[in-house]
Amino acid sequence: MDNDEEDAFVYVYDRRSANVDSEKKKIHIGGVFAFDVFLEKIVKKFSIRSRESFLITTTGRNVICDDDTFVTMIESGDTLYLLKYLDQPLGAPVSERIEFQPHYDTLIKSGIYEYYASEGHINPLPFAFAELIDNALAATVKNKGPRCIEISLHINESTGKHALCVYDNGEGMSSRQLNNWAIYRLSKFNRKERHERVNLGNDNEGKSEDQPPDGAPKSLNSDISWFGVGGKQAIFFIGNATRIITKPRGSCDVHEFTMSKDEFRRKERNREAIFAGYIRNRKPGDASHVAKSDKMTRDFISAEGNEGFTRIIVSGLSPSHVSFVKHGFNIWTRQLAHIYHYYIHGPEGNSAISRKRKNIGALDVDIKVSLHEEGKETVSINLHDIEDDLESKYIRTASNSFEFRATADGGEVEGIIRYHPFLYDRETYPLDLSNIDEDEERFDSNELPARGRRPIFECYWNGRLIPYTFVDDFDWCRMPKKPIPSIPIDCFYRISGCLFSNDKFQVSTNKLTFIDLDSKLRDRNTIFSQMILGQEQRGTIQRQFQDWLKECHVKHDKQVKFLKFSSTILRSEPGSRKSQTPWTVYKAIEWDGKVYSKGQVVRTQRTVPIICGTIRRFLLCGDYDGDVYAVGGEMEIIQEPHSLHNEVRTYPLSKLDRTVSTAAVKAAIKEEESRLPECIKIKWPDGNKVTEGQTSQAGLSVGKMVCEIQDHHGEAVYKMPSSGGSGKLLVEQRLYFTSVDSDTKVELSSHVAAPGKQSTYIFKPIEKLKDIGQYSLVLQTSLTESGSYDYAPDCSLPHLSINFRIREAPPYKFMVGILESPLRVGEAFDIPLDMQDRYGHATHASIDDCPILESEGLELTYKGVEAKGNSLIIKDVTATGVVESQHGKNFPMTVTLPGLSRSSQTLKIRLLPGQPYSLRVTSFNDGYEEIQIDEDDLDVLSSLCIENLAEISLGVEVSDIAGNVTTQPKLIVQCKFLERKDLSTITCNCSQNGYGNLQGKIKLKKVNKAQIVKARVEIQGMKHIAPVECKFTVKPSTKIRFIEVFHQDPSMSEDEDEPSKLKQGQDIYWEAGEKMEDLTFQLLDEAKRVVEMNEKLASNLKVNWTADVCQADVLNNSLPHISVPTNVSDTKFCQVTYVGEKSIEFSFKIKPVAGEPAGLKITIHGKRDVRIGMVRHEPISVALLDNFGNHLHIRPGQIDKITVTANGLDESLVTKTLEDNKVIISNIQFNEGPLGTRELTATYGDDIQEYAVLQLTAGSPVMMRVEGWPDVDKAVSVLSGTRLQDQLSVQLLDGWGNPSPEDGVKVLLGKDPSLKLSPAPGVLKTNKNGNATFSKFSVTAKCGEYSLQPRVVYNRQAIEGPRLMLAVLPNTETPISLDVKCLSDETSVEVGSHWPAFEVNVLNEEGTNVTCNLNLCMVIWKGKRPKDKSIPSKAEWHRTVASDGNHVFENLKAFTVASECTVMFGITPSNNAKSFTMSSECFTLHALPGEPSMMTPSTEPGTPTVSNAKVAFNRVLIRNLQLQVKDKYGNVVGKKLNGDVAVTIQPCDQSLKSSEVPTFEGNCTRLVVAMKNGEIKLQNLSLQENSPGCDGSQYILHCEIVSPSISVQPYMLKFLFYNDAKKHAQMSTLVRQRDSLTHAIKIYQETFDAHHSLLNEVKQNCQTCAKKRDKLIKDLSHTGVPISKLPETDEIEKLIDLYTTERDVTLQQPRRQCQLREYEDRGSTVLGKVGHLALVEDEDIARVLSWHMGGDLDCLVTMTTQKAKEIHNVTNGTQQLLPLDSIFKRNIPDWNKPLPHLRAGIKSKNVLGNPVYARKLLSFSKDEASCKLVFGMLLGDTVIMDDLDAANEYRKMVVKQTQCPTILTRNGDRIRSNGKFGGAQNRAPPIERFGGAVFGAPIPKKYNQCCEQIEMLTELKSAVSEHDSAEEEFDLVVESNDTDEMKKKEDELREAKQRLKEVEKKIGLHKVRTPAPARQEMESDKPRKRSRR
Repeated sequence: MDNDEEDAFVYVYDRRSANVDSEKKKIHIGGVFAFDVFLEKIVKKFSIRSRESFLITTTGRNVICDDDTFVTMIESGDTLYLLKYLDQPLGAPVSERIEFQPHYDTLIKSGIYEYYASEGHINPLPFAFAELIDNALAATVKNKGPRCIEISLHINESTGKHALCVYDNGEGMSSRQLNNWAIYRLSKFNRKERHERVNLGNDNEGKSEDQPPDGAPKSLNSDISWFGVGGKQAIFFIGNATRIITKPRGSCDVHEFTMSKDEFRRKERNREAIFAGYIRNRKPGDASHVAKSDKMTRDFISAEGNEGFTRIIVSGLSPSHVSFVKHGFNIWTRQLAHIYHYYIHGPEGNSAISRKRKNIGALDVDIKVSLHEEGKETVSINLHDIEDDLESKYIRTASNSFEFRATADGGEVEGIIRYHPFLYDRETYPLDLSNIDEDEERFDSNELPARGRRPIFECYWNGRLIPYTFVDDFDWCRMPKKPIPSIPIDCFYRISGCLFSNDKFQVSTNKLTFIDLDSKLRDRNTIFSQMILGQEQRGTIQRQFQDWLKECHVKHDKQVKFLKFSSTILRSEPGSRKSQTPWTVYKAIEWDGKVYSKGQVVRTQRTVPIICGTIRRFLLCGDYDGDVYAVGGEMEIIQEPHSLHNEVRTYPLSKLDRTVSTAAVKAAIKEEESRLPECIKIKWPDGNKVTEGQTSQAGLSVGKMVCEIQDHHGEAVYKMPSSGGSGKLLVEQRLYFTSVDSDTKVELSSHVAAPGKQSTYIFKPIEKLKDIGQYSLVLQTSLTESGSYDYAPDCSLPHLSINFRIREAPPYKFMVGILESPLRVGEAFDIPLDMQDRYGHATHASIDDCPILESEGLELTYKGVEAKGNSLIIKDVTATGVVESQHGKNFPMTVTLPGLSRSSQTLKIRLLPGQPYSLRVTSFNDGYEEIQIDEDDLDVLSSLCIENLAEISLGVEVSDIAGNVTTQPKLIVQCKFLERKDLSTITCNCSQNGYGNLQGKIKLKKVNKAQIVKARVEIQGMKHIAPVECKFTVKPSTKIRFIEVFHQDPSMSEDEDEPSKLKQGQDIYWEAGEKMEDLTFQLLDEAKRVVEMNEKLASNLKVNWTADVCQADVLNNSLPHISVPTNVSDTKFCQVTYVGEKSIEFSFKIKPVAGEPAGLKITIHGKRDVRIGMVRHEPISVALLDNFGNHLHIRPGQIDKITVTANGLDESLVTKTLEDNKVIISNIQFNEGPLGTRELTATYGDDIQEYAVLQLTAGSPVMMRVEGWPDVDKAVSVLSGTRLQDQLSVQLLDGWGNPSPEDGVKVLLGKDPSLKLSPAPGVLKTNKNGNATFSKFSVTAKCGEYSLQPRVVYNRQAIEGPRLMLAVLPNTETPISLDVKCLSDETSVEVGSHWPAFEVNVLNEEGTNVTCNLNLCMVIWKGKRPKDKSIPSKAEWHRTVASDGNHVFENLKAFTVASECTVMFGITPSNNAKSFTMSSECFTLHALPGEPSMMTPSTEPGTPTVSNAKVAFNRVLIRNLQLQVKDKYGNVVGKKLNGDVAVTIQPCDQSLKSSEVPTFEGNCTRLVVAMKNGEIKLQNLSLQENSPGCDGSQYILHCEIVSPSISVQPYMLKFLFYNDAKKHAQMSTLVRQRDSLTHAIKIYQETFDAHHSLLNEVKQNCQTCAKKRDKLIKDLSHTGVPISKLPETDEIEKLIDLYTTERDVTLQQPRRQCQLREYEDRGSTVLGKVGHLALVEDEDIARVLSWHMGGDLDCLVTMTTQKAKEIHNVTNGTQQLLPLDSIFKRNIPDWNKPLPHLRAGIKSKNVLGNPVYARKLLSFSKDEASCKLVFGMLLGDTVIMDDLDAANEYRKMVVKQTQCPTILTRNGDRIRSNGKFGGAQNRAPPIERFGGAVFGAPIPKKYNQCCEQIEMLTELKSAVSEHDSAEEEFDLVVESNDTDEMKKKEDELREAKQRLKEVEKKIGLHKVRTPAPARQEMESDKPRKRSRR
């Protein structure tokens, strides 16, 4: 870089006129701070005259005229103009140099949004378009008129140049703004306009250009161009280069800037500044810089006007984008219409309201899209005119909406939920047609209606759709876990919604996803409110939403009616839920007034493909009986035409096309059938046609074929009808060939043709068919997908077959056929000549000329020629010549046939030797020399001399007639010895070579002198060949034949020095370990002559006992020494071998014998253990050994020489016996010495010793030692009712105090009778170590000292242990008695009121209330307590948990039956137990009758009948009736209730006159009867004779108490009155019958009511069990348990076993545990030790906390100080204690208070090290509140951080504002609250050094999950069993109702009702009480019998 470029400078263009210099000039402004100085430089540089006027402006036409504008508006590198006036057009373009280095936010914000990577499943190209539209919307926000945005795509396939242009009529950009736009990551918040434009007509002066319109509905503020990223990303995603052309509004300059990938690469390659370029400033319409070939850009520039605009041109579009733009035009335009829906249509969206009026204000957005493709018509569309984008569908199909507002984290979100109703049989929820396959798949796979599993809410940001962010739901609009009866579940799937947020919520830079919207809205502080007409509504939004949803369902959902019930089935569809529920089959449905029935032809809609078919049946999920309405179902369709498809398909009813008529469907089916392919037609455009049956010569060519498939109309087809583009037809051409000698077809060629442009199939010619035979040319139509030749069963696609034949041509050449093999000299053979045509086919042969045979080296002759078929045979050819080897010799032979085109053939023949003709002997070899024998020297064969046993060899040779050595199979030559039967014949095989050697051995027996042997050589089986005679002279053999071995016996005297001769295989006995010497040998020949040794013979002599043989010794006839084995059981085999032509062997054996005594061997039989003081029963054996360990024979006299000694051994008891050549030592006993190893010494003689080791163990038990007792001499203190701290253990000891390992010894524990131990000490048996351990006992007794004494029974003898003293202290938590007080003096209460209150105190041993919680019960029952003191089963139990040992039972309702009652109080072991562990005495209570309420008869009278006749009997109304006064519960109120009762007669019919009312006897109308003790007796109540009354009428006998103080309902009795005595008698009989029938009907009815009630109860129980089971199954499914919908018990048990195993494995996994000893028997007032109260998951935190709290971990926490004192006394003050009631709670820190830095006002983002309160990292397993109190006090505000550096920095920041607590680090360091750190005192040691004093780790979460699943599975198992039992019970009840007995009762009831009706009719009672419905009337309500699972 030059130095001047480093100084500040500007570029200046002189544009005062068009003629001036167009080049820029560089003006240095370094150090220039005044405008005048700068002006002087300008004038001087451009030579401007002094009077000439001009302006200096920026490229943005801002005038530089003074020091202020010079300093503030110019920077180094800027470009300036020299103009005459401000609006002067540029005479020439100007290049303004700019730099667009990415903003530093590229680095510091590189991870903010990129971590939220956007993902989608659709093509993202429209979203890239949207980024450019966002810029255009932001640019046009200030337009006063329409906001026009145009997107045009220009496709040019011929040049491959494609471009995208985005145009807007906004305010445009200045050059500075364009520079800012080019800088990557320069967001709108970082853009600072360095100089404002002036005088450009800006109407919004004073307002920031980035300020959005205020109060825009749904955040439609057009403020969606933020980050300085999206536009650049989109441009380079779409293409690889861009041109930005912009003109600011009010400016006369156009600014133009370009960027491209190629330019960036070029700059990088040339090491230029990559992010630097030039902005071209020019006048509008100036296209001089654009190449003429770029017509599109030039057209755009020429159309520029004076208004502001921005045009972005993107070029270099990728082919994939171009393809999508062309073919997916409708898709991506609708996606854009969806993204900007509310900018296009206004806040209401594309609704009826928005279509009737224009958009509002700033939302008058007009977005046009056009596609310009070369050679095609331009396609254009306005996004406002698109009616089927997804958002429009949502708005159109919605029937109602629910608006709400959410306020979260300072931002507001507007929301709307729309309801899409179910109309008749279809869901109106719209599908996204751009992704319909996925939607359908989701619907089918999840079996959910409408929306399925798709999210509810789409999300909009500043009015623009964020396409990849969805919100599933909120808590208040989510489908509830428990169904709402009034709202079907399907309704929750019929809603869609939108969320409209502003810029308070962050989005990714590409505006595809929200970053924080979902999390903020789901924050618990988010407030949701319903909005109606812009007003916020009070109330719970969940309730408001559910009310709205219920209203939508009621008003808008429609249904379909299913008709003609057929049956109920179970569908078998594997892997689908459809197979788990029943389906009802219907034959018809009624839908929207139309009926669709079985067999009707229909057509589907919205299916791929759309099919026509016949309805098979309709299916409705569920079990129904009869016509029913439903929201949808399925239909099965037999696809038509049947011949084409033959398939049954199932579709939802929504797929039924209701708009098409039946005739149209039938016509479509018929039309589809007619369009099926029928035949194939062929054309031969190039000739060479082949016809059926044609016969041609070889070489035929088949011409080019043009095929056409035609349908029934003769029209060409190329695909199957109704298959879209996937069912194209192919034509296969196959050529088959069948040869003349075979029936097998061979495929010669196969070609497949696809349809061409005119639906034709073209096959190339087949050139020259040469093979002879039958040909078939087959054309077959096939389907593209499967290659099938049938489009349906029994329906084949068309095919065509042409059969023709090809025969051979005339002879053209010949081939020599296969000659006979092999060819031999002198043997005749034939030569076949095969005649062939031009193509090599065999053709007919003829004899025209004689063949000529020629060969060099051979003499050839033949006898004649014969023609046979296609061959010419030359007969009996004979060849004679010399052959050099047995493999023959090749000779060339030429065969010539005159008259053929190719007349000669030369072939090679291989001629082998001929047949054997002669035999001769060629050589003789006797092993010493070889003699060659010529044919002329045959006398040699009669004088051959050999040695006996010598190998001889005779060479022989077989020749043919020409003298060639010849071969032949089985060519055997033999030499047969004449007159000697002891010599075998010698043979050799000459079959391979024709010659050989007769090899053999002359082996004569006992040859002592020379002998003559004659022989004859001949060929076996060939007597015609002369034999050869031979004569041999045989001499004796001189070879080695025998070996003799001698040895010197050491037992022989020195005088006897003659060695002994050994025999073959002789045994020699020698002392073990010694050497055998003086062995000699000699060799003998065949005549047993001694052979003198020489070096050759010596080298051939071998021995087997050593490899080192001394040759000198062997030459002296001596053998090597032999070492005798050391073990007497080992026998040594010795062998001497002479290795010659035949090996000569001599062998003998050496057997060792034992030597002198040298050692002992001790063998211990059985175990080595010896119990002290006890005789060892297993013996010990001692053996005598020699030096080599060989056992010596022990004689009886040698026993005493063997002795045994040991330390502590009682030698007087030892005995010795001789057995099996061993000394047996018995009666081993040790009486003293320590336990352990003992050495036993055995001695023989004086110097031979051996040792053995025994293990001395403890003896038999004679005493015991008590373990686990602190001091047997002191009493151990224990609280009554608590456990001993240690287990009591007894160890058996022997007499020496050693632990005796006696197994199975009984151990008892004696105790004082008044001392109670739990569990009771039973009889224990010792283990293998002699130890027995008792369980930890719970001690219960009164205060005092008690004793325990263990006792052992061994061998029927008792061993007493020490007496153990136990001091029992009182326990305040153990209940001893119950103190019950009745808080009322009255024990008698009125029925139905409340029992008196009872106060119960549970007392301990000290007579005070216990301090723990107990299950306290009050039990009350009628009557007295049974004699067995049991509690009656019908007793009432009132339960409570008594705290602090006190409770008052009050406000308990008394019985409603007056009786004497018994009440008792007690303590139960559990909350639901019905047995007492402690009870009180019984109390007696009385339930007395209440106030008088009614009068009832003691026995129900019938209906009296009475007359006014003279006979007094007929006038008796009441004979004897006793009335009782009762309370409202039916209790008799008798005592002290006296008074009078008035008895009158009243008419039933009020129309009767008073004169027609009967009177009592004495003509009285009113009688008064006395009431005594609540009883009224009416006796002999009669009517007056001839009393008035209406015959046959009913009257009432009215009884009423006349006392004003008694308010009791009167008693009324109806009776019948008659004037006639006879009629009265008849009516009396009928009335009695009526009463009897009424009573019987009542009994029957009660029976049926009881059965019906039982049936309802059992049915309800069955339904309850099923609901419980289904709920458990659903809950289990949510926890991930793989369980079926209706599981069996076996399946559940397997799952329980599986999860139990998984739980146990999880639990058994090693984890950190606190090893501190737990305090035993802690009650509710003992919380536990600090180390056990908390669990810490992290290992490092557990280490540092355990170290920090090391002094507190062993501290025992109690609830009360009193309990702490008791434990202090019991432990003698050794246990740390912390009572909770002694803690000053005001100093305990708030558990949830903020961290110190937050209280100090320090932001968390400035803090490192992840600080957290230590107490927050603890988890508690019990009494969380108390544990928080303890650790809040012990830990305080201790903070945990990552490391020491972060902790020091944290403390440094905090102490500036507030006090800093102690800080612990995860690395184990500590900073105290006073600031000290470092050193060993502040560094935690390794956790292994804590000795187990460490916080434990919590149980893994997986364990709790498994426990929960096991518990739920157990409940499910019980629920399944209960459901099965309930179903069985239901079946039994249903069956009991169907028994013959019940049917009989039904008949009897029916008959009784009929008779009652007849009797009442006779009596004259027409209005009778209607009885309860009979069984027949209940049939409609009676449920059908359930089928058993």
